[in-house]
Amino acid sequence: MDATQRAALTAWRYGLFARYSPTVGGPADAAARRLASPVASGVAVSQWQLVSACSWPVQIHGTASLAQAGLVECYLQALATRDTAELQEVVAHIPPVRITRADLEYSAGARSGLARADLEPNPNDPFWYGATIIFANGVTEDATIMDMIEVGGPNGWRMNIGTGINSGS
Repeated sequence: MDATQRAALTAWRYGLFARYSPTVGGPADAAARRLASPVASGVAVSQWQLVSACSWPVQIHGTASLAQAGLVECYLQALATRDTAELQEVVAHIPPVRITRADLEYSAGARSGLARADLEPNPNDPFWYGATIIFANGVTEDATIMDMIEVGGPNGWRMNIGTGINSGS
């Protein structure tokens, strides 16, 4: 596997995709507004961009990584479209959870226009971030995101939403 393939695989794990762009630094389209460092040696920064797999408009503030910002974009897109399957993809799934009507509470806010997300690390735990999302309609959602490595899962950021599923044990 060459460096480009490793970069694409790593990006895919974090909810991002790598795409070739010979005009980095030129006019940026909405889906490619942030640049990231290469994730594997040998990938030219001048020709590759890491872009969120979702392109929902949001202003990210704070110390978020590209993976965390991409997670919020995917969350807002799934929330706005009320896509419970997509919400299940962005949720922390250890322990198992299901998406319920209560998890769609902020869907109107997500559809209302450009949201702002303030992401701040937990000073006591580097695997947890606070996520305050302020929707265009003025409604605020206080959420958290976590790196699944915190609970023994694979490295990757997920939203802490959903209702726990009782395994019956």
